[in-house]
Amino acid sequence: MATIGIVLLTVVVVGLGLWMVDTFADRILDRLFALLARPFRALKNTWQRSAPAAPTTAGRFNAPPGWPIPAGWTPPQGWRPDPGWPPAPAGWQFWS
Repeated sequence: MATIGIVLLTVVVVGLGLWMVDTFADRILDRLFALLARPFRALKNTWQRSAPAAPTTAGRFNAPPGWPIPAGWTPPQGWRPDPGWPPAPAGWQFWS
């Protein structure tokens, strides 16, 4: 009878220890990952495709092939193309 109690106590203590190690290890790893990822989040904005620069004088926006933009549309300040759209051909003139 005493042997069963010792075995049960051992199982409970070992199980509780493993649970604590798993729980706290996850928390520590989550915080460590957040600290390591912080500089890369700041760079994320530089990796995004930039918007076509607006001309200094009045002009007409020329959408590249494959961009679903109506004729005569002008992008507002800060607009960025949808990342799912195809890239503009090399040397494409966005403004005329």
